[in-house]
Amino acid sequence: MSVENYGLNYPRERLFGLSWVATFANGFAEEGGERLRSITNKSNESNTLFALNRESLLKIPEEDRHDMLKNYAAIIFGVSIVCLEKSLVEKRFNYNYWCALYNLNITGTQFAQAPAKEGAEKEEIFCDKRWGKMIEVAKNDKTLALFFSRDNISLMPKALSQYIDDMGIIGVIRDEIIPLYQERAKVLVVE
Repeated sequence: MSVENYGLNYPRERLFGLSWVATFANGFAEEGGERLRSITNKSNESNTLFALNRESLLKIPEEDRHDMLKNYAAIIFGVSIVCLEKSLVEKRFNYNYWCALYNLNITGTQFAQAPAKEGAEKEEIFCDKRWGKMIEVAKNDKTLALFFSRDNISLMPKALSQYIDDMGIIGVIRDEIIPLYQERAKVLVVE
């Protein structure tokens, strides 16, 4: 399966501690990981490990590049939505929690694990003004996809927006993942 097929049947159970939206986004990450593992298993170069940078992504064989990038973007997007929701509740972003979810979904693929951070770098605490702006974005879009827009990406936790920028994957997220996600997630946030 691939991320474009995910969500045609909505999750039947909410994951412990997550909203329906975060559960659904987590499913996008899981589905992206499953597809990447499938591609890795069929690839002749399955021992090639792609580093965590945009130059490495360009080394993906042409015949698999689009599929791999789309499903890789689904992992980043899904894990980020889960962590954004948690950040909104806790008024802080824990980079190592994001890494743990990312690494869980990336295991068994050709993509490198994200290294955990030490000390103060592992957590970002939001000031009241910034957190208030984040809450407003979430009120305007309960699917939380609006955080990936040009106008709101600066409200994301700095480590997260930096990672997405470093990978050069925001275009794939905006053009291919968000339309699939929003089309299917909107029924989960009906008022």
